[in-house]
Amino acid sequence: NTFSKVLYKNLKELREAAQRGVDIRIISTFEKEREKIYKKNLEAGVKIRIFDEKSFSYSLLRMTVFDSDISRVTIGIPEVEKDEDYVTIWSDSRVFSSMLKEHLESLWEKCEPIEKYLS
Repeated sequence: NTFSKVLYKNLKELREAAQRGVDIRIISTFEKEREKIYKKNLEAGVKIRIFDEKSFSYSLLRMTVFDSDISRVTIGIPEVEKDEDYVTIWSDSRVFSSMLKEHLESLWEKCEPIEKYLS
């Protein structure tokens, strides 16, 4: 996630999900000017870790796994410049979703908590 803007409807849904016990974890790059957005999401119960592109040999793709059953991968920036040209692949394959979940779990462990970046 890039946290490009505060989406209050999304924050409401995230807060309600977190209150139900849903573990919401997001890996993002860090932009100092977006601190307000990060903090709003943290207040809603979202756990955030920072992907430092300098530490990895690739850019962060947009990936999501829902309950190990459904997943999506979106190909966008830097390969695709215009939002309308983004490609999103949805899958309800448990095998693919499990593989993607394992990758995200491994990535999560290698990324640092956002609290280290916030002022």
